[in-house]
Amino acid sequence: MVMTVLRKQTVMDEWGNVREAVTMEQYEIEKRDFQYARKVSELEVNDAGIIKSRLRVLFLREENAGIVLDTGDEIEIEGKRYTVLQVREYMRHKEVIVHGVE
Repeated sequence: MVMTVLRKQTVMDEWGNVREAVTMEQYEIEKRDFQYARKVSELEVNDAGIIKSRLRVLFLREENAGIVLDTGDEIEIEGKRYTVLQVREYMRHKEVIVHGVE
């Protein structure tokens, strides 16, 4: 599986206008390293319809343990975007809790 990390940063152009620049980095992850945090998804009903909200856990092991992710970063896996809620760092790996809307 391919994981794309989307980072937004505010920059100034040559005239001093504030712009938002997005950088993308791609990493190869294994399917087993991206799991559901719980079996039941939450449903939210709004005026447009029903939205499924899912919490997932991304395990960054071995060569991927060095990937820098911060709270608020966005990642894209299999065409779906997720927002990083929490990063838990351990000796040999990281656990990244992400929230996605389907």
